[in-house]
Amino acid sequence: MPSFEVTVLQNAGRYLLRIESPQIGQYQSALDQQALSEAARGLNAQVRLDENALADYGKALFQTLFDQQAQAAFQAARLIAYQQGEPLAFVLRLPTESLLHDIAWELLHNGKEFLVRDGRLTFGRYLEQAAPVQSLALQPPLRILLTTAQPTDQALLNLDSEVQLIQEALSDLRQKVTLVIKKNVDFGQLQHTLLRGRNIGAPFHVWHHCGHGDMTEDGQFILALYRGGGSEYVYGSQLSLLAAQCPELRLAVLNVCYSGAPSGLAAQFAALNVPATIGFRAAIRDSAALKFANALYSALPYVPVEEAVAQARLQLAAAYPYDDPRRTDWTLPILFLRARQSRLFADTQTSLPQQSTAQASQVSKAQGGTIHIGEAIVGGDANISQHGGARLHISKIKVKGDANITQGDEEVN
Repeated sequence: MPSFEVTVLQNAGRYLLRIESPQIGQYQSALDQQALSEAARGLNAQVRLDENALADYGKALFQTLFDQQAQAAFQAARLIAYQQGEPLAFVLRLPTESLLHDIAWELLHNGKEFLVRDGRLTFGRYLEQAAPVQSLALQPPLRILLTTAQPTDQALLNLDSEVQLIQEALSDLRQKVTLVIKKNVDFGQLQHTLLRGRNIGAPFHVWHHCGHGDMTEDGQFILALYRGGGSEYVYGSQLSLLAAQCPELRLAVLNVCYSGAPSGLAAQFAALNVPATIGFRAAIRDSAALKFANALYSALPYVPVEEAVAQARLQLAAAYPYDDPRRTDWTLPILFLRARQSRLFADTQTSLPQQSTAQASQVSKAQGGTIHIGEAIVGGDANISQHGGARLHISKIKVKGDANITQGDEEVN
């Protein structure tokens, strides 16, 4: 999958943007610290329900992140991915501990659309840290632990339907997947199940939990497990200690409220080097969480994790009409990545489209090979267009006037 990697660096109180793409090279610029700080203040509940206000937030964030040269680089990367017939993997690399995690990056909006609602683009947050990470891919069977918790003192959730939908989504993969279901678990049972699996040589590779999550007044994530009928509140720090004892864990799907918040469990698991973790930035309605889980597991065995998340997000976006309060729940899923290879099954085969041709600043090649352009000037009389056979490599892009990158007669923004 073609990639467009955006790294936000923090150095002596300053923020720098670095863009890397195998197709277009590298670019670096300074970022507006005040604008980032304002974006990090978050979104209140009223704004969250107003898609126009979310778009305004995303547009401001896009302009803060991308100057003209960076926008031209992004357009070029999208164009090449489209020509190859593959999604563009937008990878946002962030420091492990930073106020940058408070920003709703999934709302980036280029003035015409939210980036994550482009079906030809995937989006994931990649946490930078020195510790090596294991590959996400495994040889079958993939062992999945599915746990639920419905304390009687919490709002009733449709957890049985979620379990059933996941079972149905995985029903054709019985030779590749072992699904273990534990309902209404307490923390002791969760510990026992995860650690016993490892001790007997049958560790779990995926943990999916559905139930209730929340944030304490001092900003700590808590998971409401089930004990004696009522809630057993377990802190994210406790769950992180448990996950640290399960190095075989490749993916955690935390289908609960606030699991993807800046101090939520998803970010804590990613900091532990769990290769991929999925959570929600804020509270999510039960029906939306159910739709998300169903769509996710319908795609997960066949495509990279970030593509499965993108498909599930788009299904959420299409599920509700404009006047439905759930219409903005598609903004909530967050994917944290630590692994560069993001397929769960090592034996999944994909066919990668061949190279494409390009014409830029009167540099072109009709068929085959790779075009290496040291500097492309985008704008004015220059353009970048794709026609079919070779691969474009641009080391540097300069913007002159309004950047215009086209694919045939179609403008790509």
